[in-house]
Amino acid sequence: MVSYKLMNLKRLIFCFGLMICSTAGQAFTTETTQAEDTLRLDIKQAEKILLDQNLELLASRYSIKSQEALIRQARLWDNPMLNTDQNIYDGKFFRHQADHGQVFIQVMQLFLTAGKRSKAVEMAKDNASISMYQLDDLLRNLRYALHADFAETRHLLEVQAMFREEIQEVNQLVEGMRKAYETGDIALKDKIRIEAMLHSLKNDLSEADTRLIELQKEIRTLLRVKDQVFIAPVYHEPIQQLASKSLNGIDSLQQIAFNYRPDLHSAEKSMEWQKHNLVYQKALAVPDVSAGVEYDRLSSYTPNYVGLAVSVPIPLLNRNQGNIES
Repeated sequence: MVSYKLMNLKRLIFCFGLMICSTAGQAFTTETTQAEDTLRLDIKQAEKILLDQNLELLASRYSIKSQEALIRQARLWDNPMLNTDQNIYDGKFFRHQADHGQVFIQVMQLFLTAGKRSKAVEMAKDNASISMYQLDDLLRNLRYALHADFAETRHLLEVQAMFREEIQEVNQLVEGMRKAYETGDIALKDKIRIEAMLHSLKNDLSEADTRLIELQKEIRTLLRVKDQVFIAPVYHEPIQQLASKSLNGIDSLQQIAFNYRPDLHSAEKSMEWQKHNLVYQKALAVPDVSAGVEYDRLSSYTPNYVGLAVSVPIPLLNRNQGNIES
């Protein structure tokens, strides 16, 4: 009888091993979660929830809209400067008749030289692109974590089902061996060995349950669903079809990585920003020009003076050499 039970257990384990390799992955709820709400999702539905629940939050964290606003800001011209000088007292307070009271008005506009404005716009665009690539990279990592958690959850649910079936069979075997031991048909060591196998299977099931609880916490955090919900992954494609799919050659895979890795694009864009920054810092060494018109009454050789005003700093001491070197 014992020999028959052992052979039956081996056949059972072998059959369950074949079932794991050949059956399509289905979502099984555990006994501990039967009382909980179960949300069955395939990976596309889960990705949509992930983006809907987190994209706005993540985009605000990386200040995507703020970076786009800085591009518009970099294109703006500087405001014109108004200078005025009015007399307060000339025998009388605020006397501005035709023959009394000096009035001075000047309007100046700053003109950036060496293409500083366009260079600043390029740097703002680089910063916006870097923020976008950083957001894409984070979303890629979140999607990868979601895929990995879904796949491991599917595997653990199947493992749990197999362990429970095995534990049920071994329980019957332990009961049969206990009776056989009582009648003296088997030795104590054979009975203990089967009981140890049962204990090991229960430990393995407990570890699978613990890991499944951790995975469910991660998935619920990613999808931002309430704690009482059990996320059951649904796969429409059998394992053997996934395993039989062929990959491109290594050169093709490398090219795909170069084209679609946002962290690589972010690093490349950071290098471009540094190059643009160097050009911009050199441009800052070129003096800007302020030009405008001014009007002066009763303070010059003519009662009503209108002149052209030009202001240019002389780059003798500060030529931005420190920033350029940096």
